[in-house]
Amino acid sequence: MTIATAPLTTADLLAMPEDGKRRWLIKGELREKGMAIRNRFHSATMANVATFLNLWRFNLPEPRGQVVCGEAGVILPDDPTTTVGVDVAYVPPDVVIRQTDATRSSTAFRR
Repeated sequence: MTIATAPLTTADLLAMPEDGKRRWLIKGELREKGMAIRNRFHSATMANVATFLNLWRFNLPEPRGQVVCGEAGVILPDDPTTTVGVDVAYVPPDVVIRQTDATRSSTAFRR
């Protein structure tokens, strides 16, 4: 017998304990895995992608948006909610402007 549960929200995800597990919401369903193992190749690739994105961003007209990295939280426009951590992302200026002190503390960008 399957018990139906309501989809989780980003607020539910952010309320979970910091216990070393990586967690995502995929269409309201919790996905988790143990601590990620990183290596120098992954780290170097992240740094290179962030560098290239920043060089590109500096050539854009103002406002320019932001480049974020290191498990930046991103809330995708799905229903139910999809919230994932990404290694590197460009956040457009309209999204950066909408961030408030409350949403900044959640570490998730909403498109």
